[in-house]
Amino acid sequence: MLVVALALAILALPRHGRRLTETFSDEPSQVVVSEKPVPVTPAMRRDVNEILVRFVATAVTRKDPLAAWELSTAAMKAGSTRADWARGDLPVFPYPAIPAQARSWTVVSSVKDDLVADLVLQPPKGSKRGPVEFNVELKRVGAGRSRRWLVDSFIAIRTYDTSAASKPKPAKPLPVITKPNYPKGRLSPAWFLVPGVLLGLLVLVPVGIGVVNWRRGVRAERAYRAGRGP
Repeated sequence: MLVVALALAILALPRHGRRLTETFSDEPSQVVVSEKPVPVTPAMRRDVNEILVRFVATAVTRKDPLAAWELSTAAMKAGSTRADWARGDLPVFPYPAIPAQARSWTVVSSVKDDLVADLVLQPPKGSKRGPVEFNVELKRVGAGRSRRWLVDSFIAIRTYDTSAASKPKPAKPLPVITKPNYPKGRLSPAWFLVPGVLLGLLVLVPVGIGVVNWRRGVRAERAYRAGRGP
């Protein structure tokens, strides 16, 4: 009996350092599964175009926001009522869009029954508003013939300012170089006489002083001779 008890005790010991205690959690384990991308077929694009054109024409422009109630998912309508949408109080940025432009969306991601698109709407001609970029998500709901796409979110993510203040100002033209406004005419000959007279004086004055001194010397010498006699 002692040998059997000893053998059972050895078998009960942890193997390879295994811990005897284990941690348990009531939270379910979360498994992240990446969905396989789904290509956008021409038929799928036509169905999405139809929904987006109607949604832009009613909800975005606010011309008939209550009509967009039937084009939206339950998540899009959460926290609001039909009366709110009828008053134009819905989670969509109002914009004077052209509904036909709703067909110009590009695909951001496409998986089964879920499509995320990028849509840029331009204002009508003459509007002072700039273009607006929207992030749009649609989900396909229902079964059979009632299966259709609905708008799950329609969020404005960027606006573009095209006002005159934001446009670069044209360069100002350089000032025209004008000629100085002074009377034109020829110089008088008197202006040439003045330098000639000045140069003449510079030459004649020393010569005149020399002549005077020479004549004084001659007179002094004559007077000296006259005083001594023959």
